[in-house]
Amino acid sequence: MVISFDINKEDYWKFNKHVIMNNLKYKRRFLTSLILLPVVMSIIFMLMQLPTWYSWTAGIILGLGIHVYSYKRFKRRALSLLDDKPGLLGEHTITLADEGIIENTSVNESIHKWPGIRSIEHNDEYIFILLNQTMEHIITKRAFESSETAAVFLKEAQSKWERESQETA
Repeated sequence: MVISFDINKEDYWKFNKHVIMNNLKYKRRFLTSLILLPVVMSIIFMLMQLPTWYSWTAGIILGLGIHVYSYKRFKRRALSLLDDKPGLLGEHTITLADEGIIENTSVNESIHKWPGIRSIEHNDEYIFILLNQTMEHIITKRAFESSETAAVFLKEAQSKWERESQETA
């Protein structure tokens, strides 16, 4: 099965958010800091002998402000990595072959054998084929004629991956 699609900056950013929110370690860290940062800021204000209501209000506002700043900084850093990865954005063609996934872009042609693939994930908008912690194929579901076609592609990729991974194990 062959699919051609276009990847833009928003697709790349949504992939990064998907990784963070589906990685238990990162998710736990994010949620812990979301809760602890305003509490710690409030306690610091209380130690400065400011009124309790002021300490909690300022701590929550400052803590959430730091989270918004961190989110925007993370997004800016993630998108700045695109400058060092030619071929990540733009037109991609993915072929599901018996030997693996063949990718063609304007700058390369590569094959990733099925046993070398770490996982295949999906959400409402994308199919993610994770090769390692820094390499992935982001396949937009909008490129398919219908959601049924996307489901067929996903099922075929998963079955080839599972079959080949079991044979080499």
